[in-house]
Amino acid sequence: PREGADGNPDAFEPTWPVLGPCPVSGLPVQQTPSAGYRVCPQKALEAGAKKTFSLNAQMLQCPISPEDVSALLNQGRTTEKRFVSNRTKRPFNAFLVADKEKGWSFAFPPRAPKGSKGKPKAEKPAEGGDPF
Repeated sequence: PREGADGNPDAFEPTWPVLGPCPVSGLPVQQTPSAGYRVCPQKALEAGAKKTFSLNAQMLQCPISPEDVSALLNQGRTTEKRFVSNRTKRPFNAFLVADKEKGWSFAFPPRAPKGSKGKPKAEKPAEGGDPF
């Protein structure tokens, strides 16, 4: 939930740290005490922005620090982070990358090349013998 000091969901405090410009609207992204990192909804409404930046402080079991968000907004990407898939529960590495349409997206590091192409061949039974 987005909330300001008075409990109003749209009350953003000017004292909250600004981490950089929103990649979609150009409005300032602030670190909120309870909701992570957001553009002030009132400023977005005044500017006529239909889509703005929003990112939780923890995502897929990975904490997102203010330094990560600052790097994302000002340099275009974060350092490589380790996330855990909600669906498969398997960990994966990815970067958060600034996106002009969605605000942010994942970028994956290149995979290590596989040793042999295709599936491994099944062993053939010895000639004339029963495989069991």
